[in-house]
Amino acid sequence: MIIFTGFRDLGFTAKQVSYLDIDDIKYYEVPTPTTEILYRTGLQQGQVLDALFTLNFSKRLNVSLSYKGLRSLGAYRQALVSNGNFRGAFHYTTKQNQYEIRGHLTTQDFYHQENGGLTTASLENFITDDENFQTRARLDVNLTNSESEFDGNRVYVEHSYKLISSKDSVNNKDFSNLKIGHVFTNENKSYEFIQNTLTEDFFGSASSSNPDDKKAISKLTNNQLNLEFNSKYVLGKFKAKAELTNYSYGYDTILNSNSNINKLKIEGNAISFGADWNAKIKNFKLNADASITPGNGRLSR
Repeated sequence: MIIFTGFRDLGFTAKQVSYLDIDDIKYYEVPTPTTEILYRTGLQQGQVLDALFTLNFSKRLNVSLSYKGLRSLGAYRQALVSNGNFRGAFHYTTKQNQYEIRGHLTTQDFYHQENGGLTTASLENFITDDENFQTRARLDVNLTNSESEFDGNRVYVEHSYKLISSKDSVNNKDFSNLKIGHVFTNENKSYEFIQNTLTEDFFGSASSSNPDDKKAISKLTNNQLNLEFNSKYVLGKFKAKAELTNYSYGYDTILNSNSNINKLKIEGNAISFGADWNAKIKNFKLNADASITPGNGRLSR
């Protein structure tokens, strides 16, 4: 038996600064169709575009589409950055708010040229502030043909139904309600470092003549069933939940000259149980979250 304290994410977090997680997605309610467009310039031929379009087909149904793009050449050589975040979201409730559903689809990509930093000679020119290298693009860098790409896509749907809602009123602080819900999440991520040629030995001698096609991949599918009780008797909201998760983390290929293993992956299924408690006692707020995941993980080669 293996006890997981939480499901691991794909590494390379430095490439995920602009990655939008589930809590970063916004849902809207607008009286008329609304469009917002932001455009501004950035560093060294850089542009940023952030566009949003949302409308309500009725008072209870909203749909939105949004995209954020960044492209910047950078001040140094081999420093091009190109990011894109696409989101599509919807939100629907019935007349009495007894049933509610919302969800989103995201597709995100992050491209970076990799330069490995300044060479020893260029670093000296930078420190001494040599007048011949005031233009930073003249400084040599360690890598000239390397790049990385991080991609991610996600489908998320959350819906709930109130089993007891006759006393549900914002004007009645003593109300109680019981709500059953389901949350579905499917998220895939991949990271790839690409060198077009092996003429550079900045990372040492290469073990393969073909360094391409080496990806780190993360796949996660999660289904959660929950039962939420909102009452003065629990001083707020109490939610019990059960989750079934299918996960896969690994690499396309790992080359180790001392081993005959060429593929390595951690994958499996896990069932977890937990509870959330959000309480308020006068001016004191308490948010608690606990879960346990007994299950089996396996190493795939």
